[in-house]
Amino acid sequence: MKQKEKIIVGIDFGSSKVCCVVGLIQEISSMPSVIGLGVSPVSGVRKGVIVDPEETISALSAAIEEAERMSGITISQAVVGVNGSAITSVNTEATVAIVSDDRIIKAEDIDRLHKAAAAMRLNPNQQILDIIPQAYLIDGQGGIIDPLGMNGIKLESSMHVLIAGSPTIRQIDNVLSRLEIRVLDYQPSILASAEAVSNKQQRERGIIVLDFGAETTGLVIYSEGQPVWTRVIPAGSLNISRDLVHALQVNLEIAEKLKLDYKDIVNNPASEIDLANYGLDRRIERQLVIDVVSSRVEEIFGLVAEEIRLARMNTQLAGGAILTGGGAKLYGIEELARECLKLPVKISGPENIVGIVEQVNEPSMSSGIGVMLRGVEIEDYHQGGVNSVIGSLIDKASGLFKSLIR
Repeated sequence: MKQKEKIIVGIDFGSSKVCCVVGLIQEISSMPSVIGLGVSPVSGVRKGVIVDPEETISALSAAIEEAERMSGITISQAVVGVNGSAITSVNTEATVAIVSDDRIIKAEDIDRLHKAAAAMRLNPNQQILDIIPQAYLIDGQGGIIDPLGMNGIKLESSMHVLIAGSPTIRQIDNVLSRLEIRVLDYQPSILASAEAVSNKQQRERGIIVLDFGAETTGLVIYSEGQPVWTRVIPAGSLNISRDLVHALQVNLEIAEKLKLDYKDIVNNPASEIDLANYGLDRRIERQLVIDVVSSRVEEIFGLVAEEIRLARMNTQLAGGAILTGGGAKLYGIEELARECLKLPVKISGPENIVGIVEQVNEPSMSSGIGVMLRGVEIEDYHQGGVNSVIGSLIDKASGLFKSLIR
């Protein structure tokens, strides 16, 4: 009997890169293998919002072509990640009556409950991305994970509602329609990233996940296994580079190189740094570089600490903080985060993922991998009959796959 196979494609728009991830689920495995990955630098996206459609189309087209070449498939549909400071969340409650004669809760009752939660007043430029049940109650009794098939008169739930900016969605729609890519679902990139780098036990204990990107820092706070607070701060690692540009009077390219060499700068006993290696005939104070970098990072984590306070979760994060995203590569950021947040901090990339390239395990890939993983539940993907190219590719690469299952 031929095993069933399912192809999943995720597309994510970051402020410094766009990526396309192709996953394959086989019947023998509950987790997908990454069989295709395309990453392309982008300059047409600012803080998660498309500001130059033509440049973004060019960058995304290159990423899709690379993912197609690696996976051997033609991509025509995808789950798409949404980013930007307009991403926010609201916790709400909804109630419906169970009107069937047998009082058995059916799928349509749960659907009515979700629609009731979605019937909230939004700003003109907002729309709901996702609704996540936090807890169910039947006739006032709580602690129910899945009410389907249970008996009751009244069904209630607290919900975590994810909200995005409508203009952001429209711009993404425009880009993808021109590339003839059908959008199967939109997902908040930060939530996708958080689920890719954390596990159920950590979320049950209470954690905050931070995705430190180029121009945004997304955060999700979990309590008792469910998200309770989601925000995107409009600042990231590129802000550090821009601060270096202004403070040191260098161009952005040199600032980026200094940031990459930050470990050597911190550990260098000399009081000055010779910029000859960067193409400049002058020296700069080593401490100035350290002060500029640490000041911006501390400011960003200060904003994160304020979000924790607003969520009233200061004493409920027993699992600490998980730091991911491309900005997590900055030397010393783990210690700075620990000092600012007063929490244990660890840096992590996607967990429990196997892939044809090791890049899938890097923190910079968390949102792209996460968006793909969020598509696992969608039934509208190609089921079975995956072409022989994929079959041969999996057989060839199986010995190279690296698992992070712990």
